[in-house]
Formats: sequence, structure tokens, C-alpha cells
Amino acid sequence: MSGWANKKVTPAQVDKKIFIGKQAAPVAVITRGEIKGYLTEELTEMYSVWQKFNSGFGLPYSQNWGDYPDRFTDILGLFNSAWEEAKK
Repeated sequence: MSGWANKKVTPAQVDKKIFIGKQAAPVAVITRGEIKGYLTEELTEMYSVWQKFNSGFGLPYSQNWGDYPDRFTDILGLFNSAWEEAKK
């Protein structure tokens, strides 16, 4: 992932609210101190698959969507939806 993930958070910033999505109508509001709990190994793996797919590499094993479990295609759909919303 890219961004400021490695930037040191000062004690004054730990409780600062972060709006996920649009600030006027956020999907979630969390504090900066909670972010680490969301960045799991599973999320990082899902993001990596979506990033490669979204970059034009296609599906990893088969070109047929039916060959993939629903969980896999649901994850790609969620990331695509979030990406489209973020671009607005």
C-alpha cells in the first residue's frame, strides 16, 4: 500500500477523527489510533489482488469468473465500488 502509513503518529494525533469516504456523508468515522487494527494481513492480501486486477493484469488463475469462489469476486466488487466512490 502507499501513503503515509509509516509516518509517526504523535500522541496529540492518536484520537484525531478520520472520515472514511466523503466527510459530509462518511462510510465510517474512526480515530487515527484505530487504523492499525484495520490493516490486517488479510486486508493487505485482498488489496494486492485488487490492485493487480485493477492495473490490467486480469484474474490470477482462470479467465472464467465462475471458477472463483464468491468471496473472491465479492472482494473485487467491494474494492471496485470503493474506488469508484473515492474518485467522485
